[in-house]
Amino acid sequence: MIENDLQQQIKHCYEHDGDIVVVHDNDSVLSKALMEEFKLAYPDSTFHLFCEDTKPFLDSLEPTMIVLIQSSSFRITKDRLRVDLCLKGHKVMEFVRLERIQNVSVYLDSLRFDSPRYRALGQWLSSLEGPIKIMNGDCTFTVPETDVWKYNDGYFNKLYSAGFPIGEAFTEAKDLSSTNGTLTVFGFPNMDIKLQTVDPFTMTIKDGRVISHNGPQKFEDILQMIRDVEGEVLVREIGFGFNRGMGPDRTVAEPTAFERFEGVHVSLGKKHALYRKKISKKVYQKYHIDCFCLVKKIVIGDTMVYNGNFEAPQQSGDVTA
Repeated sequence: MIENDLQQQIKHCYEHDGDIVVVHDNDSVLSKALMEEFKLAYPDSTFHLFCEDTKPFLDSLEPTMIVLIQSSSFRITKDRLRVDLCLKGHKVMEFVRLERIQNVSVYLDSLRFDSPRYRALGQWLSSLEGPIKIMNGDCTFTVPETDVWKYNDGYFNKLYSAGFPIGEAFTEAKDLSSTNGTLTVFGFPNMDIKLQTVDPFTMTIKDGRVISHNGPQKFEDILQMIRDVEGEVLVREIGFGFNRGMGPDRTVAEPTAFERFEGVHVSLGKKHALYRKKISKKVYQKYHIDCFCLVKKIVIGDTMVYNGNFEAPQQSGDVTA
């Protein structure tokens, strides 16, 4: 039962008290389960089944708190519905592509309220100076200097409001050709865009590009798909997930949800919407494919930031939003 966690998330991070509006479908086991959790948390609120009448219904609302529970992805215009609603002044909490999730209990555990910790970790990591070293046994991957850090910690911002689950800080190398080393990969999206977990294998990066690996053919197929379009496989995002509800042994099939697991992921391909100015618009940028890594230690500069888990030095009380 996570209804209290949902209430805390909306109260503290969206700064909203009172009733909410939930727009949902009944097309998956998880969408139904999540809707029931919100009914327990907000029994007197409005629950609207997404249909042809949704646009006039939403147009009639004054700015408020809206929750989107989607087995796939709701669209009324060419944009995701979340974007449309944010532009109209609504606060939006989004759950998307729930039809891919079979492990309902793991997904619901990933929604536990932990935003103050996520915010503390993100602020702490971004305050540290020096190269990042990601280590797992004989594998070490180094990022000499990072770009601006970004966060997904649940604190509402109408200019950038990512979907749930949450709990992540990410960056990329200031110079995309500067990263080198090896990573231990245990998961990646398959051609059906579902998480594929495999026996751990080593991926080697030189000058920011993947040059070799000893993984399965399915991973090679992904790399070749990127090469066929972009000519090479560039490593961009360096993501640190903080969500303790998920892990290598507690997975969900939706990769964009699983990237918040407590650990490390990196993106392959030249596309990254939040760092789009790094590469010229003249260069075709199609792919952003996350792969998920095993890690034992992470050091930034002289500071150990991960030794089995992430723990910022001080995490008591609320953190400045």
